[in-house]
Amino acid sequence: YGQIFYSPSLPVTPWPSSASMAEASPQRLPALQELEMLSPWFDASAPALPTAVDRVVDPVTPQGNRRLLLLLSAPRSGSYHLCRLLWHLGYGKPAEYFNPNLRAGWHRYQPLGSGLLPKLSRRLRRKIQPHRLDPPWLMRLVMERSAHSLLTGQLFFAAKLQPQQLGPLPAALASSFAPLARHGLWPPFEQVPPALVLLFRRDWLAAIVSQHLALCSGSFDQGRVFSCQLRSITALGNREALLSDLASYRTLLEALVAHRRRCLYPIHVLAFEDLLQDQPQTLAGLIRSIEASGPLAAQLEDHPALAVQIQRATDPWGPQHAAWKRHLRECFEAEGLHQHPDALACAQATDALNGLINR
Repeated sequence: YGQIFYSPSLPVTPWPSSASMAEASPQRLPALQELEMLSPWFDASAPALPTAVDRVVDPVTPQGNRRLLLLLSAPRSGSYHLCRLLWHLGYGKPAEYFNPNLRAGWHRYQPLGSGLLPKLSRRLRRKIQPHRLDPPWLMRLVMERSAHSLLTGQLFFAAKLQPQQLGPLPAALASSFAPLARHGLWPPFEQVPPALVLLFRRDWLAAIVSQHLALCSGSFDQGRVFSCQLRSITALGNREALLSDLASYRTLLEALVAHRRRCLYPIHVLAFEDLLQDQPQTLAGLIRSIEASGPLAAQLEDHPALAVQIQRATDPWGPQHAAWKRHLRECFEAEGLHQHPDALACAQATDALNGLINR
């Protein structure tokens, strides 16, 4: 890690004190991981969402007819920011339930069964249908992680979904989510379609740089909370690693474009930059598109809940984290990667998504 903290071109930042890390014992890490990555209310980078936690963190399983809400996005596109806002508004409790790198945080939702046969059965099912979710686990997750909309009272289950996690969107809807209608968790999609939201980032290079830094450092939450390091730190700024992340991001963007054009159900498209620039207006348009029933205020943009601001905690790593992102942009430029075919394809896919925005 000396390469990060003692680079001559970047400011030096001291290590955290041992006292500040005293609670992060190995026994506590699974719980910390679940709170950080599966529960936006407990995320350290958003400690001051000004609403009553008791309203949405309800120990009683919500009852009623739900709607499915899926937030489709590529990594580092602002989806966690939108999840916090939707969580605050009662549109389910959206988080990364289907991220394979966070399966350690799923264990309490997974009915494992006992004996050798159930274990072999689960392993065989994962081999044959790697993208299909286990129905009992998904049912329990949906029941426990639903919430009522603050604006209409409609019950929602919501989750983030990246293109590579459950395979093609039509197949994921048909094989994993639609069957839950038979158990009364939501109406058949033919009657009430799922609410689908596609979020993208116009500054696709910022997303790639952020993803590259996170993969190499293992810090996905504001650059300071370690969750899963998928690449050596020595690859930071490496041309081949940057090319790999560029190619991966191109694939994800093109998958999002395909989602919007091939899905049978409507998908509401919005840009992260618009959410930051005019949050009430952007959220109002989103809410009107996903609410199938229930009265909404005529001047929804003026509702105070839509103007809530996520107050970031002071982050001692912030300046250095930003400096590394600037440095990686410079590496991208220096290597001439803007003219690479994958970069041109990222720009083209982003333009295509921009043309599909629901104004």
